[in-house]
Order: sequence, then structure tokens, then C-alpha cells
Amino acid sequence: MNDVAHLFIKKITKIPTLPVVAQEIINLTSDDLISIEKLESVIENDPSISARILSVSNSVFFGTEIPNTSINNAIVRIGFNNIKNIAIGIALFTLLIKRNTSSPLSNSRLFKHSVAVGLISKMLADFLDFHGRDETFLCGMLHDIGLLFMNSYMADTYYPVIHELKDEKLLCDAEKKVLGYTHSDIGFWLANQWKLPDNVKNSVYFHHRPELTKDKAVLIVHIADYLSSINSYSAFERTEKYKINNNALELLKLSINDIKEIEKKIDRDIFSNRVFLYD
Repeated sequence: MNDVAHLFIKKITKIPTLPVVAQEIINLTSDDLISIEKLESVIENDPSISARILSVSNSVFFGTEIPNTSINNAIVRIGFNNIKNIAIGIALFTLLIKRNTSSPLSNSRLFKHSVAVGLISKMLADFLDFHGRDETFLCGMLHDIGLLFMNSYMADTYYPVIHELKDEKLLCDAEKKVLGYTHSDIGFWLANQWKLPDNVKNSVYFHHRPELTKDKAVLIVHIADYLSSINSYSAFERTEKYKINNNALELLKLSINDIKEIEKKIDRDIFSNRVFLYD
């Protein structure tokens, strides 16, 4: 993290506290003997988060052609780890979104983008038979927590960045020009404050600079972010300028044809309207 980012972070006197739901789930899942009923009861303590978890669990990708109607049903159908990661991702996302405020970016668009990157990351992990596939949804869902924080908690500062993007710049280039640091810097600091898993921290920090790491989870999130951003799931109103990193493709042994085939499957096989129910 550069000096400008450090100076900014020192000025932040109050950070969002890790949500109770997320903290309880993290604590629960460290116990190998935890029951489905206990996880279910923790999630259902927050009805708004519970509803969003159900909406994401209803992705066709998870094999739910018939919608899940309860957390218990969702856990049984798509698995304990999947629900755990969806729940943590949704809880943290909800915390970082300030309602009824004037922000540069749309909350619903950010939600759609975050979920899309999470689901595409999991799809890529399954395609690659990646051993850490259970965690890739969470890595993808939380990759932009720095962007979420800046959009909600420093909106006035971030508006000039959005204006700078009109000149067809890459997002991180626009942020560096205006602010001197990027959303990845802020997100990494936040992930450290919350003591999130290392693969999540790495995905937050390196997803725009995958050439600096060999962490396959990061490379997967980078490609998922690319596929999301150039299609209908960008965090921005216009399609974001985004370059896929060839080194990431080589390390994952993915060809351009593989990427094209995966891109075709995104709308057809993964998403349905009910997945993106934010409000």
C-alpha cells in the first residue's frame, strides 16, 4: 500500500464493525460439529440478510430450478459451505451499503456486480477443478469491498473519479490520478481490520494486478471480474474498460476459446432474475 493510502487511512476514525451475523457464522463454522439448525437460526435472526441469501442461493448454477423458500431448504440443497460463504458475503455487503444517501454508483448495480463475480468465480473454480473452490464465491463476492466503502463512506471524494472515467481510463488509473490510491488499497485495509481469510484479502488487493501473485483464487477472481465487467454485470452504468491479464490465463491454463465458451454460459446457465433481488 502506498504512502498516500496510508495517510488517508490514518484519518479514518471509525470503520464499520463486522456484522454480528458474519462474526457469528465465522465463529460457528470453526466448529466441525456445528449443526444445520444452528447456522439456520443465526442467519434467520436478520430477515433482510436472510432474504438476500435465499435470492443468491436460487442461482440456476447451484442446481435450484425450483426456488429455495427457506434457509434450511437452501442448506440441504446447495450445501453448508456454500450457504456459509453466501451469508458472510451478503452480511458484509449489506454493512457497506448506506441507504438514502447520494452515492456515485448504484447500490443495486454494485450488488449485481458483486454477486456475478462471486458466481462466475465459483463456476471457473469448478471448471478448473480448483481445490479451494468452496471459498471462491466469497473471494469474488467481496473483491470490491474497497469500492463499496468508498462509494458509501467517501462519496464526495469519489465523484471526481467517476468523472475521470469518462476519458476511457482504467478504473485504478482514474483513482490514482484523482486520489493517489485505489479501491484495492482501501479494501485490503478493511479486510485486514476484519481479519478476513488470506485468500479474500489477496483477491481484494490483487484482482486488478494479478501479475503480482500466483494465488489461483486471485487469478480466478480477476477473470471473473473481467467477464462480469465487459458484459451486463458491470458496477458502472457504461461498460467498464478492462484488460484481461494474459499471465493469469497462462497460469490457470485457460485459452481464449475457453473464455469465450464460459462467456456464452454466463447468462444461459448461471443467472436468473431472482438471484439479483436486492431491495
